[in-house]
Amino acid sequence: MKVNRLKAFVFLLIFASLFLLSINDVMGIFDAHKLNKNRIVVSGAINDASTFAFSWSMFVVSILMMICFVTGKKLLWIPKLVLIILVAMTIIAFFFGWGMNVVLEERLNEQGYIECHSERELTLKYSSRSYVLPPATCD
Repeated sequence: MKVNRLKAFVFLLIFASLFLLSINDVMGIFDAHKLNKNRIVVSGAINDASTFAFSWSMFVVSILMMICFVTGKKLLWIPKLVLIILVAMTIIAFFFGWGMNVVLEERLNEQGYIECHSERELTLKYSSRSYVLPPATCD
């Protein structure tokens, strides 16, 4: 059975846009690992982990929508084993993001960065901590 290519194209645009937005956040996490700034803001571990998992998921769904758009077929032909592997890789991406956060905090402590308690942000959906290199710059 054929799939409407217009719908597949719309979904492809949506998921590809979400992937591009989330990859920007992932690159921000990798930039923080360079430790080339005096003030570094570190998101919470669960925030970084979910960013990695979401980015990977949007990449996979974009690829699947691209296949649907090009071939014009439904995605029912994909074996369940492939979907299980993709879910497992999303879980691995989640734990990789968590590990990246832990490693960043350890590197900040090793390099002598000090946490600014006055700039700590903790809400129901987001948390972050600011680290500064010279302690005098912390309010």
